[in-house]
Amino acid sequence: MRLRFVEIDEIKPGMVLAKELTDSFERVVTKTNMRIRNGLLEQMKVLGFAGAYLEDDISDGIYIGDPIPKSMRLQAVHSLKEFNVDNAIFMANKIVKYLRLNDRISMDSLDLRTYDEYVVRHSVNVCIYSVLLGAKLGLSMKILEDLAGAAMLHDVGNFYLDHRLVYSQRPFNSKEYEMIKEHVFLGVENLQINFAVNEKMLEAIAQHHENEDGSGYPEGLSSEDICDIAKILHIVDVYDALMTKKPYRKAYRSDEAMNYLIEQKGILFDADYVDAFAELIPFYYRGMKVKLSDGTEGCVDMNYEENFRRPRVRFSKYKTYRLNDDPACAHIFIVPPGPVETLTYLSPEESKAKERRRAEEKRLEEEARVDKTDWEHLLLVDDMVSIRKIFEEMVKEDYRLTSVNSGESALAYLEEHQDDLPDLVIMDIHMPGMDGFETTRVIREQISDDLPILFFSESAGEEIIQRCYECGGTDFVQKPFKSIFLMNKIEKLLVQSIREKEKNNK
Repeated sequence: MRLRFVEIDEIKPGMVLAKELTDSFERVVTKTNMRIRNGLLEQMKVLGFAGAYLEDDISDGIYIGDPIPKSMRLQAVHSLKEFNVDNAIFMANKIVKYLRLNDRISMDSLDLRTYDEYVVRHSVNVCIYSVLLGAKLGLSMKILEDLAGAAMLHDVGNFYLDHRLVYSQRPFNSKEYEMIKEHVFLGVENLQINFAVNEKMLEAIAQHHENEDGSGYPEGLSSEDICDIAKILHIVDVYDALMTKKPYRKAYRSDEAMNYLIEQKGILFDADYVDAFAELIPFYYRGMKVKLSDGTEGCVDMNYEENFRRPRVRFSKYKTYRLNDDPACAHIFIVPPGPVETLTYLSPEESKAKERRRAEEKRLEEEARVDKTDWEHLLLVDDMVSIRKIFEEMVKEDYRLTSVNSGESALAYLEEHQDDLPDLVIMDIHMPGMDGFETTRVIREQISDDLPILFFSESAGEEIIQRCYECGGTDFVQKPFKSIFLMNKIEKLLVQSIREKEKNNK
């Protein structure tokens, strides 16, 4: 089947569907090979589909599998719709056995669902992801069954809340958020009377919104007090929720959702479990449209298990980029999308106050003449104009930035400014002429042995990272990166550098 995934806002009349879509009652909304017309496209948007798999010539030969059979998924969904707890646990155990007996499970497809069936289909997805992650972590069959049962039932508390609240058309205000948090208590309260739900399941359901740093709910537990299967549930629950289209925001792409988990390691989520999940689930699904740093666009047609960040990208039936193992593609990476826009609900009074704040901020901005002389100074070394522009925009409010396009230019700049070296160097690895490794070695030998150097590259194998440290690098970040993650890394290195200098001056 020739297919690729296209987000709903990019689907145009005349395109041809490659996979059928069904509504919350399993009625077929669109059939395979159906040509999309205006009326059908509007219906898909109203029902809340994030996108669809479409046919085209580029995706010829790309096959998308499902992690479990369609009949098994539908039986699991029905058990939750009917709120048959015994049957839901039976289906959870059935999913465990199926996934454990099949070594080659495809995780290259998206579960396309309507918004009004979110809770039940989300719970089945969480069950599948949880079992796969638990198996990777080496959990026994008995614990996997407890994990699967808890995953299938983790959101049943929502069935006891007002349907209009659970399926709100806008983000929750503070009062509504406190109400939605009650689903945890309601779920545990109504499940504990069922003998099929054991203590391990109840504990995981009660804790699946607890955060590593103690900022979660309902009890505000921190890492050491949260059970292992609740930590697994928390990761996959958030991952699948982010990839669901809501009336007030677009669905996250799979790479955006995974990067969010990585950014929140040790804060919201267990760091080791997130690392294991990132080795299990592709960052980019097969058939997914992507844009590369050289300006070309294509679709992912194969993932490499050794590095899910560097898939094979297809541009036509006969042209592909092997990002993982082709030396000619070493400098090319997939460009992250822009931020997901979320509509925020504001009362009329809040809207007016926001407008006043914006007007005041604009007035002060126009009046201010910022002297950046005393700002911390960053030196960026990268041969790509697009990356330098991204950095300039990212750091302009917090740091003074100097950008150069090669290792040779970086050395010339540092030699000229030996009396006023930057506070941090951000170094690309793959550049024409002198690469980042060689540039760093020269800096250490001839200019400074303690100037912090942060490497960043799309290549992130153990050998690459080891070479970064061996040549004198201080830390490493992999492209593509989220701005908040990179800014936190920069701030951390600058603070460390200041502390080292203070220590040496004593």
